[in-house]
Amino acid sequence: MSDRRFKVGDKVVCVSNIDSIFFKSNTDILGKTGIVKGLDGFAIQVEFDEFIDGHTCSGLAKDGHGWNCSYDMLKVVKPKNQCIVIYRKENQVIALDKSTGKKAVAKCSQQDEFDFEAGAKIAFDRLVGRPSAKTKPAYNGRFVVVNTKSTYLTVGKIYEVVDGCFNDDEGCNYPLDIQITSFEDLKEYLSGDEERRIKSGLVFPHYSGAHTEIIEVVE
Repeated sequence: MSDRRFKVGDKVVCVSNIDSIFFKSNTDILGKTGIVKGLDGFAIQVEFDEFIDGHTCSGLAKDGHGWNCSYDMLKVVKPKNQCIVIYRKENQVIALDKSTGKKAVAKCSQQDEFDFEAGAKIAFDRLVGRPSAKTKPAYNGRFVVVNTKSTYLTVGKIYEVVDGCFNDDEGCNYPLDIQITSFEDLKEYLSGDEERRIKSGLVFPHYSGAHTEIIEVVE
């Protein structure tokens, strides 16, 4: 019979790390939080929020995030009081979690009519990590550099963009802070033109001043 302190869907934290013939020790889970994915009279299957070099708990958890825990290893995390405020600032709708300070922004393009209700839904979905129906898919493709002042890109070299990101010559993955959804976004990102970037909403520090010109590689 399972322990009534826990149920599937509970958010839990690992408070001890038992090493026994039944439960293998894993120091990576101590103090980490996760979600109960399954339970029985012997163990609780937990999917931890972070990678803990675990397993899938027989398909219940994301690979590398799952771990079988004893009931004494876990404690239910009580939900905190949460207050989310959604407000407009110029052509942006901002969702702010006042309990954590985390915020998400939905920006209306100049070609579209401002719709607060639609923007509020997009901003809220982004804040809680939920895919939005109006979120454009990330750009996938290839580009060749034809001119650049960057020391991390090579003229004539072809770079591949996967899920909106590419690796420069140092192996660093960019962009870090924006969503690239089209080749035009990518051109703005690499242009190095501050006025163009701010106008397009693509504000970032990583290639500022690089003035990189690219051409899309089409098969």
